[in-house]
Amino acid sequence: MFRCQGNANRMTASSFVSVNKLSLVLGAVLICAIFTLVVHMATVTQFSVLPSDSRCIQGASTAQNATVKYRELIPSQNKNVPQEWREKMRRRTQHVRNTCKKYHLQRDFNDNMIGQFYVEDRSRIVFCSIPKVGCSNWKRIILVLSANVNKTDLRSLVQFELHHGSIQYRLQLLSSFTKFGVRFRLKHYLKFMFVRHPLERILSAYRDKLETGDNVYYMRSVGKQIVKNFKANASKAELETGSNVTFTEFLKFILSEHRKNIQLDVHWRPYMELAYPCAIPYDIIGKYETIEEDANNILRLISADHVVRYPPSEQTSKTSDLVKRYYEKIDKKLLQEVWAIYARDAELFDYKLDKFL
Repeated sequence: MFRCQGNANRMTASSFVSVNKLSLVLGAVLICAIFTLVVHMATVTQFSVLPSDSRCIQGASTAQNATVKYRELIPSQNKNVPQEWREKMRRRTQHVRNTCKKYHLQRDFNDNMIGQFYVEDRSRIVFCSIPKVGCSNWKRIILVLSANVNKTDLRSLVQFELHHGSIQYRLQLLSSFTKFGVRFRLKHYLKFMFVRHPLERILSAYRDKLETGDNVYYMRSVGKQIVKNFKANASKAELETGSNVTFTEFLKFILSEHRKNIQLDVHWRPYMELAYPCAIPYDIIGKYETIEEDANNILRLISADHVVRYPPSEQTSKTSDLVKRYYEKIDKKLLQEVWAIYARDAELFDYKLDKFL
């Protein structure tokens, strides 16, 4: 009887210890839950200007860079930006909206559209990077604004490092954020893109990727296809290396890829398929023809003109002469067929075919 009572006492003590441990665990869980709720509520409060979207709210507690203090950007507060330039930007964006409406072009946003977008949270900008329209210089500027590269190092960065080297990983892609973060930035940040005449852009791509013979990757991946399919009497060396591709052959290649419904390379893909201007309401549409003025006014808008300036433009009268020299050799029928691929881009951004005919 005594032994049984002793065992009972030991069992009672053991149970008491177990209950205490369980209480401690439950208490810790409760404290963690309260702390998490407080953090979550603080985050939601900070982002309270987000438009109502249940899909976005789910990501609120994990939104990246939640400590950044966001503020509404009111460009009119910056007195250094000329009023006539603001008006020009208004006309450009309005023209895009009118054209999208006229042709009932895609206006629904989805997450597959943002592969070319870069973010700089300090300055609250979203930049759509379009190859062959000054995107390398904008990447350099964003690296400086984000303090990931100093201006001295920036000058030594060559083109390849910006697009393919380790330095590119210091740039923040919009696609790296949660749905909440993506939509918040698209709603509240300054969104801008740059365009140029579509035919000038594809000529620039041809000269950079294929004509010089320096870009081994494009000569092997694209040049060899072009030589095989479009070059008459190609030599063995040309077939093996993809060298000596003419501009006419390059245009025939673009037309062939388009007719096969193959997505064009990013360097000559239409703006409609890179920047989605009918789905994303850009605040500013810069143009290559006025790139220095447009870029430096953007820097003034975000009060960064004292930190960095856009480098002087290389756009000269020689550029027009160069473009004319290439296109005057192109068969008019081929030119008009290629133009049809980019005609919607041209209408959106007010470019004409006339001077190339």
